[in-house]
Order: sequence, then C-alpha cells, then structure tokens
Amino acid sequence: MEWQGFKTVSFEKSMRCHQNTNGYKIMMGSHSDDFCMCSINHACLDKFIFAMLDSAKGRFEGTYQKPLHL
Repeated sequence: MEWQGFKTVSFEKSMRCHQNTNGYKIMMGSHSDDFCMCSINHACLDKFIFAMLDSAKGRFEGTYQKPLHL
C-alpha cells in the first residue's frame, strides 16, 4: 500500500508508516481487511482516516470504530 505515502516498516509487511508534511507520523498495522492506526497527533490521524474512508473518492469502504483504549 503506497497510497498517501505509506511505506512498509522494515521486513514486516503488515506494518506501515507515513510521515506528513508537518512531521507527524501515522503508524498502521493491518491484518486481512482490518487496520489499526496510531499517531501522536489525533487531528492528523482523524483527517487521514476520514479521507481514506471518503466513499465519494472511492478509497476504501469501511467504518471508523472509535479510538482503542488499553
């Protein structure tokens, strides 16, 4: 997945990283059709998630299931 500048992290094909123009990184782990994303900047992450799920642009069909809490 090279969409939006995500690059594979080292040898782990299910982990990707993207650094935006403001220097914030978004990390994304994937398994089949599920994604878990994290970033230190929540506004940056939300903007990316909503852009990714924008059905008008035909990106991905899916839902945003709220932030994870450990």
